[in-house]
Amino acid sequence: MSFQASPSQRLSHAMQGLSDLSQNLRSGATLACLLPVSRLSFVSSVDQLVGLLLFNFVIATLFSYIRMGHAAMFNYWQITALSVHALLLLFAGVLFSKLHEQNDWVLSLPLIAATTYLPYEMVYSTYSLLTRKELIHLSDTTETVLPILGWLWMGSVAFSFCAYVLELRRSKLLLGLVLLTFIIVVPHYYFPVTELWWSPSEEESAADTVSKPTSVTQEDIFYAQAGMLPKELALLQPGQPGQTDLYFLGMAPYASQDVFVKEITSVHDIFQRRFYTEGKSLTLINHHTTLHTAPLASLTSLRSALHRIGEAMNREEDILFLYITTHGSRTHHLSVELYPLELSAITPQALQTALAESAIKWKVIVISACYAGGFIEPLKDSHTAILTAADATHTSFGCGNQFNFTYFGQAFFDEQLRQTYSFTDAFDKARLAIATRETAESLTPSNPQIYISDIMRAKLQQYEKELSTRAAQALTLAHAQ
Repeated sequence: MSFQASPSQRLSHAMQGLSDLSQNLRSGATLACLLPVSRLSFVSSVDQLVGLLLFNFVIATLFSYIRMGHAAMFNYWQITALSVHALLLLFAGVLFSKLHEQNDWVLSLPLIAATTYLPYEMVYSTYSLLTRKELIHLSDTTETVLPILGWLWMGSVAFSFCAYVLELRRSKLLLGLVLLTFIIVVPHYYFPVTELWWSPSEEESAADTVSKPTSVTQEDIFYAQAGMLPKELALLQPGQPGQTDLYFLGMAPYASQDVFVKEITSVHDIFQRRFYTEGKSLTLINHHTTLHTAPLASLTSLRSALHRIGEAMNREEDILFLYITTHGSRTHHLSVELYPLELSAITPQALQTALAESAIKWKVIVISACYAGGFIEPLKDSHTAILTAADATHTSFGCGNQFNFTYFGQAFFDEQLRQTYSFTDAFDKARLAIATRETAESLTPSNPQIYISDIMRAKLQQYEKELSTRAAQALTLAHAQ
């Protein structure tokens, strides 16, 4: 005979389940705060484990959506990573049940681990949201200390779990910590959980996304990109004998933030209008909105572009202006990213090699990235000017999606180079403007840097005079017409 629960019994069962869920979450929060908590404080059952995993998934999805904005799209690939971590928690439960000689730990361990997730997610999500929206700016010391504190917190929670909940002692306590580290922490390296939502740019969201490219793996984009760089390189025109021509090469290699593509596009236009780079300019971009229109940015495409520019220009007269805008690391690696491609970062040594292979003599190299000052020493020579948005030990600012320029890009290109032909004068004024802005926003100074030899300074002064003459002639011709 089958028994069918009455509506009141089903309601009572549901209310009990919610009560147990609330108790588990409170106990998990206590454990996350490193306070003693007993195993008996947790209610272990298959229903509670499934409920907690689903609850955590909903919370992570919601917080990720808040971080990424209303135009976000769900990242289905992350379900695979989350599933792997859930299976590893169950596996950890089996191992700890053997270690503790308690069969009920098969459910209890993953359940308790799931309860400690919510406090961590709330802290992480708040920090990520504030930094992503650039509502707060952290000093270099704080940025260094915060990840360490995070790991110490997780390690302390693991210790509290083994000591208070499992009540392990001595050798078993050490073994428990080792197992937790191996089973839970290490897999995060191989199966990282990133954003459950990803946000396309506002421009793409407002348009017909069916006709827009979204991935470099699409067939039409894949084949279009194969011939795009050679086509663009073939269009580069030779320099005019007897005058100094400027060749502009722009690079925005970090696809996940819109500010870089917006900035490099604007800078390209400025050089076309003010520095006569029509037919002598090229931009390499990683972004889902330009996959059909611009060659991809990579170390390989950079080397090819430099080689072709070196062939096209008059090496004794003409000047290369190379601009790279991206993220930088403390180890002085410039980020190159376009999912799902695996692209090499640009190091000072790699850039120096690429420049040497091109045999380009006169060069102005501008790098807008954190810690970009680390590129100066490896690249400097008597025929090169190097300008960086920060020194070797500090971050630069303005990488949020809401910006059209980074702080450096706005001050140097958008404000100064629209008014002057002098790269050095523009840099000096931009550096003052950046310092004023950083002080007003209580930011750690980025300390933009410049290196230029006397020989290169004289070359740029000669070029500035030629530009002024060409501009005056163009203005006279316009008035005559």
